[in-house]
Amino acid sequence: MEHRLDAYTFVEFCHAHRISRSTLYNLFGQGLGPRVMHVRGRRLISNEAAAEWRSAMERRNAETEAEQAIKSRSETKDVGEARQ
Repeated sequence: MEHRLDAYTFVEFCHAHRISRSTLYNLFGQGLGPRVMHVRGRRLISNEAAAEWRSAMERRNAETEAEQAIKSRSETKDVGEARQ
């Protein structure tokens, strides 16, 4: 049985979320990384911060997909009108 962590190191977070460390640092650079806490010189990501980050990523992806669907419908409509 796997023990659930209350806080992740960056390596543990990346492993748990199946992303590379470079991806994590890129997300931080874009302002899209999880909240980080500093404990005795260590940078950790709490389980709560990880859950909030996952939810934010899901919302962001859903919004992007919705925007792409709207754009695709608009482009399809424009092509249909151009053929007439």
